[in-house]
Amino acid sequence: MSEEREPPRVTLLCASLDPGRGGQERSIREYALELVRLGAVVTIAAGRPAPLPGVEVVALRPHGRGMAGVLAAAEAAAAAARDTSVVHAMLPVPSAHFYMPRGGIHREAYLRSSEAHATGMGRRVSRLLHPLNAARRALLKAEKDILEKAAGPVLVALSRGVADAARRHHGLPEERIRVVSGGVGVGRHDPSEETRARVRADLGIPPDAVMFLALAHNHRLKGVPQLMRAAASLPAVRGFKVVILGGEPGPSSERVMRLGAREDAAPFLQAADVLVHPTFYDPCSRALLEGAAAGKPLIASSRDGAVDVVAPACLHILRDPRDVNDLARAMLLALDADRRARSAAAAGSLREAVSMKRHARRMLDLFRRSALSAP
Repeated sequence: MSEEREPPRVTLLCASLDPGRGGQERSIREYALELVRLGAVVTIAAGRPAPLPGVEVVALRPHGRGMAGVLAAAEAAAAAARDTSVVHAMLPVPSAHFYMPRGGIHREAYLRSSEAHATGMGRRVSRLLHPLNAARRALLKAEKDILEKAAGPVLVALSRGVADAARRHHGLPEERIRVVSGGVGVGRHDPSEETRARVRADLGIPPDAVMFLALAHNHRLKGVPQLMRAAASLPAVRGFKVVILGGEPGPSSERVMRLGAREDAAPFLQAADVLVHPTFYDPCSRALLEGAAAGKPLIASSRDGAVDVVAPACLHILRDPRDVNDLARAMLLALDADRRARSAAAAGSLREAVSMKRHARRMLDLFRRSALSAP
């Protein structure tokens, strides 16, 4: 990397830029746009490209079949760009300057995903099947190669948990680890009583009912089955509704509405009283960051790295997402208006801490410091 970079040039490498695929893709898009607003010139090379105004987007042309081919193409793009640009990869490629696994360290993510199965047999089968998946096998090998060799990209961990997993699974030394928590666009979550009233009316939720909102594309991993069981176990002491956004839609009941995927969660966050995210694993979930940005009390999981940042807004942090009784107790606590008000006030103080602008600024500072220290 050269010492002079005005404006800074950044090349982002990712598997997909399609926002319909989930939170990782939306985060990459928001991050790229924030870098541009801060003066960087950004190019994105993606396996599944999608247009992004103000950003040059190019397609990674696979050098072979499947994920191995995508990784080979990403490595070729990184090698071509590294002398003229900071290469920030979300894919494990050796020629990148920085590696940010937005889904967390792959080995850790697969182990946690196995734990989300309801039965011991399901967990054992999942652990046996993970290595048989060609894409997962390619990612595991590529990540092991870049993190365990003597010289390689700096790991940018979205939470302390991701950094710990890199040390534990790959022995990554401290000098190759930086922790930079994630961010979201906070402006989309400015309070709107009009939006709140409209969404609740559309959903048929009375103004005085407590609305719990879950944002989850992967229902099993994000603890949706446990959430549904917890909701069913609550006594009928007062009106509440659990709204699940993401994944496949499903039948509604007196207590739960499964709406399926929506392009924009922001209006539903405006309508909600509590954001609940009992995930089995998240390196730094958008759900909790967006909940804090919207000023909502949170029910979180200790398995979510975003707790590093949003703990003041948490009504309760689940030690074990399998504990349905603990989740039900947390939901009962959330029915208390005074508790919700205190947590909402704490969430309101976190908007800067969870902003994408802060995340992008910290990354640019990291890029500049690394350029100054390069030989």
